[in-house]
Amino acid sequence: MYDRKDEAREKFLDMDRHVKDKTKELTTVETKLQRAQQDYEPYKAQEELNLIHELFPMMKEQLRIAGLCQKIGLAIESIKALLTGKTLAAKSFSFFSPKHNQKFTMEDVKLKIEKMPDNPNKLRLNLNGVDILEWFKQKYQEVQKKFSIGKKLEVNRNKGIKI
Repeated sequence: MYDRKDEAREKFLDMDRHVKDKTKELTTVETKLQRAQQDYEPYKAQEELNLIHELFPMMKEQLRIAGLCQKIGLAIESIKALLTGKTLAAKSFSFFSPKHNQKFTMEDVKLKIEKMPDNPNKLRLNLNGVDILEWFKQKYQEVQKKFSIGKKLEVNRNKGIKI
């Protein structure tokens, strides 16, 4: 009986080690599963978003235009009104151009979202009948011309052109 006690003890210790190893494996697998689920969530959301865009093609354009409106400084209520087809009017308004990192002000403003003439599946934000992105470009060029008048360009071979 005494000899069997050592044998039983060894078997018990072997089983205990086996259980601990399996517990570690299970913990590792559960951790990997949780990571995989977390990694999959964005893909699942993207799949759902792709389905929405496929079912409602203009929604993607409306979201793009709404994002532009928000970046230039329009309030949510104004964006909602524009997306319903209304024209917004103001005596004076300041717009922020994210591309030029500059604010531009205009008097007697009329904003409206319209379909592009060459592609009816695309939308544009019009400012007094001009695409606002083109308007920003024109205003930026005007500012550049205004500040570059009367300045002489110096050419330095080592450093390039200096204003």
